[in-house]
This record gives sequence, structure tokens and C-alpha cells, in this order.
Amino acid sequence: GFRLWSALVDRFIRTESQRKSQVADTLIFCTGGRVTTQGILIPMPKPIEQWLSKDAMSLPFLDILCTCVDPLEPHSSSPSFALFRAILRARPASLLDRWDRFEEMALFAGKAKAQGTLTLFTLEAFLSGRHDFYCEELRRLDSKQVIAEVAFACLERLDTVNLSSNEVSSLLGCYSSMSDMDWKFIMRTRERFSRHVDRILKLSSDPRANIGSLSCKAIGEFCTHFVPSIVSLDCR
Repeated sequence: GFRLWSALVDRFIRTESQRKSQVADTLIFCTGGRVTTQGILIPMPKPIEQWLSKDAMSLPFLDILCTCVDPLEPHSSSPSFALFRAILRARPASLLDRWDRFEEMALFAGKAKAQGTLTLFTLEAFLSGRHDFYCEELRRLDSKQVIAEVAFACLERLDTVNLSSNEVSSLLGCYSSMSDMDWKFIMRTRERFSRHVDRILKLSSDPRANIGSLSCKAIGEFCTHFVPSIVSLDCR
């Protein structure tokens, strides 16, 4: 439990960068956040969750994961970045309760193409985790600043030509995981709101089969979670 995770983290930090992958794979497996072949969600084990809730232990570790990511090589296969995303996927509160801290990191500091991609992949991990593992702890934390970053990052990527399939998939993954409150927050700027919806609709005709299906899923989630909440408000 707690001690084993601490020992693995210490091993990961001390291991040379060329050999981190194996330790990272073990840590990623331990975090949970996976779906079994039977469709069952595996949550993060409580001892690991408790470790991550302690700032004195987790903050230096999360700092290391972010600073080890090379902005010029924004691949999700990077051991440090893959582990960082796995933690946010299984415990999204790790991003919310320290958002001011993360905003200062290199991961969110720039808006260049590479860093924009890193930000997008990170936010997708957070949103999918919040969608699948919503809990009382998340209810208490304000996510407006993160959603503002999501809205900016998504529009910025949508305006970028020649996006890779992974980038577009990640972008649509963000949209598919948004709640009705997220959309209401974005709707405060109507022009920006319509741009989001227009771009999702356009992607439904993308010639790449997986992109078209992911776009349709995002549209379906939007209609399921957001449209009914607006209709109910109009009927009052």
C-alpha cells in the first residue's frame, strides 16, 4: 500500500531517464483508472490516494514529472508524462487542489504548438478522470479555472492546421467528458461557445473514421448533458 508506493516513487526518481519506463509502467498499473474487459472501472487504491493528498510528498514528485517532460517531444509515451496523466486520470483532484501551482509549471507556461499539445493531453486526462471517478472531494473544488484553460486549449488546437489523429482524438475526448456546468461556463461567451460546437460538428465529417465517430460521441454527450439543462431552464 502506502509504503510500497513510496518506495516505487523513490525508485522512479532515482532511476536514470533511459531506464524509467519499466518503473513508470509499474506505477501506472498501481494507480488504477483503467477499464477492465468487462467494462468495470478500477479506481485508485486508497493508500495511493492518501499519499497523493499529502502535499509534502506528492508536490515534489508531480513537479519532477512535469519538469521531466520535454516540450519539443510531447509524446504520451514519455514515461514521466504518461505517469503524470495516469495520476490525473485516476485522481483528478490532484490537478484541481493545486491548480495555481501547475499553472506556473513549464507544462502550462507557453502556448507554442508543442506545449499546447502537452496541455491538451493533460486536460483530457483530468476531464476523463473527473467524468469517470467523480467524488465528493471534486464537488468541493472549484474547476472554473481549469475549464477556462480547457476552452482556450481546445479552441487553439481547433484553429491549428494539420493536427495529428492523436491530437484530434484528445481534443474530442475533452469535449466528450465535459459536464453541463462546464458548457454553461463556456456559454457565457456566446461567440466562443458557438465556435466550439461548430468545430465539433465539422469534425464529424472528417475522413478519418475514428475521428468521425469520436466527434459523434462528443455531440451525443453534449446533447445528453447540456441540452436538457438548457431546456429545463427555458421551461421555468
